[in-house]
Amino acid sequence: MPGAPGGHRIVGSDLIGQGFAGPGYFHPRRSAAACRRLVQLESRSDIGDVADTLRMRVEGARVDGLEGPVPVDLVTASGSGLDPHISPANALAQVDRVAAARNLPPAEVRALVERSLKQPTFGILGEPHVNVLLLNRALDHLAVNRQAGRMGADTAL
Repeated sequence: MPGAPGGHRIVGSDLIGQGFAGPGYFHPRRSAAACRRLVQLESRSDIGDVADTLRMRVEGARVDGLEGPVPVDLVTASGSGLDPHISPANALAQVDRVAAARNLPPAEVRALVERSLKQPTFGILGEPHVNVLLLNRALDHLAVNRQAGRMGADTAL
């Protein structure tokens, strides 16, 4: 992109959460800011609706093939919708879906997640996390390199 540093094309910010669609990408947390029913001004309790929504999200994760405990940030929303990170458990829960969609070995995608893992700042501030944009960019880079490798092998014959 003209004007980008070093002639690189700008695709997003690793500081602000962005949506990714499709099974071939890791998905960020949902945004509570996008919910129409974020705040209700009625006097009744809304816990039933919240519990039903959460139950449906957990069931949806099960339909997607997730076994075992469901990571909290996989089924709950980010209050601001701007969080660019997910937990390592959330990223690992998405590995099989992403690997299948991209026709990659799950172990290779899992290794990519593990290499993308960032530890708490100074070792104590925050939790371990994975930046969704950077992980998806690394995934795209992996796909391009694999394709280039295949093309090189084809032309070498």
